[in-house]
Parts: sequence; C-alpha cells; structure tokens
Amino acid sequence: MIYWYEDDYEQRFVFGVAQAVKNAKYGKSDRGRAYCMISAVVEKHPTGERNERGYPVMKSDIMSISTFGKLAEYCKDIEKGDTFLFAGQVVVDEYWTNRSETGEVKYKCNAEYVSVQPGGMASYSSGGFSELPESFYDDPPY
Repeated sequence: MIYWYEDDYEQRFVFGVAQAVKNAKYGKSDRGRAYCMISAVVEKHPTGERNERGYPVMKSDIMSISTFGKLAEYCKDIEKGDTFLFAGQVVVDEYWTNRSETGEVKYKCNAEYVSVQPGGMASYSSGGFSELPESFYDDPPY
C-alpha cells in the first residue's frame, strides 16, 4: 500500500508499506559510498479474473527502492518476505521504462526513510498478531 504526494513544484513523494520480493542488493560505488537496492511489492490489485479454484487473480505492482549511505547499511540485511515502511522521492526508472513493452512509464523510489519489520518478528494477518519471540523483548533492535 502506497500513497503518492505531489507538491506545487511537481516533486513526487511516496510513502507506504512494502514487502521485499527478493533479498536486498548491497554494494559500494567507486567512491566508496554504500548503496542498497530493494525490489518490493507495493500494491496488489484484482485483475477481474478467477483461477481454477474460483479465487480472484491478483496483479502485483513492484517498485524498486534505492537507499544510500548509512540508510543502505541499515537496509542491507532485508530478506525476501520482510515487510518495511518507506518514504522518499519518486523518479522515473529509465531502465524499466525502456524495457516496458507497453510503453508504460515505470517509477522507483530514492528512499529517505526505511523501517524494517523482519519476517521472523510479529506480523498481522486476518487472525490477528502473531506471537513475538522472547528475544524481541530482551534485545532492542537499536
């Protein structure tokens, strides 16, 4: 789930909750600056179709989320399935826009804030919150 915001100067900002579709890619530039790239599902939409069992078929919107510097160091351990909150500036993703067969413009987020909820910790589903491991209470994550 994401929310887009545009101010009077046509800068686009986005914030929301996403789920990583694969492990984060971490590295350092030639100048030694850390970067981290995360591919994540930001929204799911029904397609109007049903599968063979009668359930609605969903389409996932995936966004690339980039982090730099100390934030990249924080994000480097994000794994597939981890849920996180993010906020940042939206820019056109030239790579995926050029590869789009439909001509659709694709966007990515240069994140300025990320807060990770690892897959092994508490999560919310229709049944309520899952159990928190005991170690969660013993060692704060910061």
